[in-house]
Amino acid sequence: MAVKAKKVSKKKKIVKKKAVRKSAKKKSLQRVSSEVRFCFVDGTECHDLLSLSETICHADNDIFKHHVRDDNNDFANWVEFVFNEAKLARKLRKSKDKNKHVVEILRFIIDDLK
Repeated sequence: MAVKAKKVSKKKKIVKKKAVRKSAKKKSLQRVSSEVRFCFVDGTECHDLLSLSETICHADNDIFKHHVRDDNNDFANWVEFVFNEAKLARKLRKSKDKNKHVVEILRFIIDDLK
């Protein structure tokens, strides 16, 4: 007498915890409201970290220097208080160089998306 094997279908389980982590990880690409956007001295506005890095990259040195001074770093303040990213803000405060600001922001975005 032959025994027939039953096929067992395996359904993929969707775990809610993973979905929450994924959306939290994409914090670096989060777009903020107009009330808390970053406004450059020339009127350019940024609503997320990617646009901030792009705008810093293309900004004139005088515009960058207006926002990054010995006594204050507007970019670091915005990152810390709007995005609640103290670690990135500390890295930005350590530098007065435009290219280093761009690199640190892009590194943060890349690490956040991993």
